Amino acid sequence: MSFDVAATNTDHALTMHVGQKLEVVLRAAPGMASWSHPVASDQSALAPIVDPAATAARGVTLAAFEARKAGDVTVSANAGASCSPGQACPMFLAVYSLKVTITP
Repeated sequence: MSFDVAATNTDHALTMHVGQKLEVVLRAAPGMASWSHPVASDQSALAPIVDPAATAARGVTLAAFEARKAGDVTVSANAGASCSPGQACPMFLAVYSLKVTITP
């Protein structure tokens, strides 16, 4: 499967066209757990799809989407601290947010 658009941890906004496919690749920062699976705020506009070739390395979270209709959608994920059992763990959450503008 090929993708028309790709986004990583450093991308926070992009534009794509209806029919294009988006791949989101998030890498866990040192001391952090892996990112939750990215989700789209409007799945009728940016629908999740399965990437049969996707095999993520440890600490890498992959997601794939297809633009189905024009609009603005937010793709989001979060990650907490990676702590060993029995140790004190900081209570914070990293948030990833990607604004996707879909044009006809």
